[in-house]
Amino acid sequence: MSSAFNDRNWSHPFLVLCEEARVVEAAVDLLLRPAADAAPSKNTPQSIRRPQILPVILVALRYGLLIYCDKHNGGPSRPVTELILGDLIDLYKTVPSFSQLFKSQSIPELLIDCLSTLPAGSENVKVSAQLTQFTLLVANGNCVSHHQKQ
Repeated sequence: MSSAFNDRNWSHPFLVLCEEARVVEAAVDLLLRPAADAAPSKNTPQSIRRPQILPVILVALRYGLLIYCDKHNGGPSRPVTELILGDLIDLYKTVPSFSQLFKSQSIPELLIDCLSTLPAGSENVKVSAQLTQFTLLVANGNCVSHHQKQ
């Protein structure tokens, strides 16, 4: 990744290229990667280092869910949408600091937007189950306000 390719201009290329699984993997890596001046350590548990990437990932997820509802929308393919959801579930389960990002009012609102595009139909059972699982993980945590849980 070029040194000119930093957090400030990550959002637009990600939304354009989010159809590729490797871009999603790079976004998750960027979310967890320490700043350039931090010394890497194998003994340090993973934690969220660049929280500003999460809204971009959630917007890409929403675009992917819209494809389930209307194939004419642009965004991630079905397998990439499922990959995004799988990564979010894994992050929530394995990185304790990830749940703290949902204290912000805007992050749960993006998740609610994703829920509003929950695809119906038997061919969408897998993605619906993944989105429901992730939403329940977030809702059962202590970081989302009571108002947003409703």
